[in-house]
Amino acid sequence: MFRRLLIATVVGILAAFAVAGFRHAMLLLEWLFLNNDSGSLVNAATNLSPGDGC
Repeated sequence: MFRRLLIATVVGILAAFAVAGFRHAMLLLEWLFLNNDSGSLVNAATNLSPGDGC
């Protein structure tokens, strides 16, 4: 029983690290490509000019 609890705890902690890592990666990419550190992709997109796309 305690083994399952330990496994569930480890999985939960690893999932939390994965979510935090993904969030930080998205903020880094936003900062690199859009020069915006507001944390809002909508806010960053409104500041782009129409010719900045592909």
